[in-house]
Amino acid sequence: MTTMIDELFAKFEGAFAENTIRGYRHDFDQFAKWCSNEGIPPLPAPSISIAAHIDALSETHKAASIRRRINALSTIYRLGRMEDTTKDPDVTLAMKRMHRKKGRAQRQAKPLTRIYLDKMIEAQDDSPRGLRNKILLLMGYETMRRRAELVGFEFGDVTCLLNGKPALRLRFSKADQYGEGRLIGISKDLEGLIAKWRNLVGSEGKILRSVDRHGNIGEKLEPSAISYVLRQVQTNITLPGNKKPRQWTGHSFRVGAAVDLVESGYTIEQVMRKGDWKSAQAGLRYVMAE
Repeated sequence: MTTMIDELFAKFEGAFAENTIRGYRHDFDQFAKWCSNEGIPPLPAPSISIAAHIDALSETHKAASIRRRINALSTIYRLGRMEDTTKDPDVTLAMKRMHRKKGRAQRQAKPLTRIYLDKMIEAQDDSPRGLRNKILLLMGYETMRRRAELVGFEFGDVTCLLNGKPALRLRFSKADQYGEGRLIGISKDLEGLIAKWRNLVGSEGKILRSVDRHGNIGEKLEPSAISYVLRQVQTNITLPGNKKPRQWTGHSFRVGAAVDLVESGYTIEQVMRKGDWKSAQAGLRYVMAE
């Protein structure tokens, strides 16, 4: 079984983003571990066993996590030319039971709006870590990119629009799996910070990088590290109204920027285009986060 799944995931290379493949592998490994404990073959698992797995997950996992895991199994089965037992009525009924029990609502990230963002930027010093943090904060807010897209920007992606204003070239995104690319305008402030950072780390490679407590700079920043960095920059800052830090995450940039855009007069359709949301429902869910 191990050889078979390894060969299948090897075929996924290049067809999916690295983070997508990593997610599929993690979800399958978790499912395979459960199957092993139950004495069930995972490739493919009988529909009644998948239904039992959903029932078990509904006791400990969020609805969105369960949907993601079953969707991952469906993709693996289909692309592996196996019977997609996730489409069986047993599984459909188990998903309906789960949704009635837990609901379909997905907890929204706390919006990191400009008023909070500025306070966090002001609290950063001029050390390598402080400079990196300023770039992360501004870049996340101005580009409205997802975590994996945000850490993917390289110094070579810094360019300008036809009107001469600075921009970043987005080569791939969740909404652009085939790399057609697009330019995203950025502020002069962010362009200046990136130029200062380039003088420190060199002109090649990723813009966002890890920086340890001794000031040692790595070659890249992992997507999962963004939420950790945000937790660090929230400490010891005074928020407007003496509010407590809000536990912002990597997704908070998109939510906060969307809220600010709507409040400044942008339409939902304009926000959708800027944030690469495909449905108005998704866009509305973001701007109603407050």
